[in-house]
Amino acid sequence: MKFRTELSIVPNPNPISYEDPVMFIGSCFSQNMGLIMQKYKFNVTINPFGTIFNPISISKVLQSAIDKSYPSIDQLHHSQGIWVHPDYHSVLSSSDQNTTIVNIKTAIDLTHNNLRKAHYIFITLGTSYAYVLNDSKEVVSNCHKLPSSMFTKTLLPLQDSLEALNNVILRIQQFNPNVHIVITVSPVRHIKDGIIENQRSKARLIEVAHTLTENLQNVSYFPAYEWLMDDLRDYRFYSDDLIHPAQNAIQYIWEKFSDHYFNTQTLDVLKEVQDILNAGAHTLFQSNSAESIDFKKRYTEKIHRLVKKQPYLNFDQELDKFAHA
Repeated sequence: MKFRTELSIVPNPNPISYEDPVMFIGSCFSQNMGLIMQKYKFNVTINPFGTIFNPISISKVLQSAIDKSYPSIDQLHHSQGIWVHPDYHSVLSSSDQNTTIVNIKTAIDLTHNNLRKAHYIFITLGTSYAYVLNDSKEVVSNCHKLPSSMFTKTLLPLQDSLEALNNVILRIQQFNPNVHIVITVSPVRHIKDGIIENQRSKARLIEVAHTLTENLQNVSYFPAYEWLMDDLRDYRFYSDDLIHPAQNAIQYIWEKFSDHYFNTQTLDVLKEVQDILNAGAHTLFQSNSAESIDFKKRYTEKIHRLVKKQPYLNFDQELDKFAHA
């Protein structure tokens, strides 16, 4: 007897190695997978503009990064003591106007450089609902708790989202011909929009994602949404808010992600990294005992052996702990 429908996909023909620069941008899946890869010492850039949910805003910030198109001070708004830009997350905001501009410019420069180098870019779409700034009629990324009268909420037309992402992906591919782009749809449920509305929103994103993969070269789809909604399909795999995936669901999707994108060589390095990280988290109660000294020496030597083979790995934090624990 079978009690659930399991989803399996074949390994990716272009696996990710530890040498490959990887960028994550968009909604929460990007944040979740990116942070796990970062923890395990992969070369990743995670949401330099903060989380972004709708496809048009994602396209806009990527376009600004390619063009190095910087905002001006007169585009900022003052909200609850800080200066904000509606196209960028509040993590880039400040109580000082110039600092906000500098933060955004720094994020644009970082993204520009990393787009040029990236072997993989994961773009996670969160919702088809967005807010339009009434003065400019522009779709924005964030309302920043500004007066609601400044915005109009809208369900983005499928064709507008498709056109925006198609255009920016073509620009990225011109900018970096070696990049592979992966579209994902976030399994986080935007039920503040309404349960029925959330399903309609996700349906548009899924259609956009598959149309892009069918029409463009080196663009693929990773089914994070389907793994949670159809494979796991149970509220025990959600956190207490019944909206975000629980930690065990994130771990499950990470295992599927690893199986799909990592070959045997990368998985072998990952196991060694995990072993070192576990050792670094180990508490040495008697740090001067012969056993503790041997433990620290053994793992210090293991780090040096691994870094000799994989020189792009950084274990400064772990080496410091083994030296001073």
